Amino acid sequence: MSKEALEASIKHWEENLQRVQNKELPKVSASDCNLCNLYYKISPYRCKDCPISIFVMAPGCLRTPYPEITKVLSTIHIFEEWDTLEKLVQEEIDFLKSLRDIEYLWSVK
Repeated sequence: MSKEALEASIKHWEENLQRVQNKELPKVSASDCNLCNLYYKISPYRCKDCPISIFVMAPGCLRTPYPEITKVLSTIHIFEEWDTLEKLVQEEIDFLKSLRDIEYLWSVK
């Protein structure tokens, strides 16, 4: 069920926050995400029925903090923007937590 996957994803991002606070790289691939493990498909219907995709009306976690996280990670070895990364990871956690009580997201089968 996707609500359990959401909780697992929140826990995963909380673990990522600890990594970033220790100046370690977070795990951010689709294979690290419980929601992606349920919904991500390489097809024209990528992310179909994922609660995040439904909420933001876009696939691939667009319109969430995630794309900015990956952007910062692509240059972390050059600019060492650990504070920025920490802020963005916290925003991702807050975003995911905000989805808990949006009932229509959890009625999709």
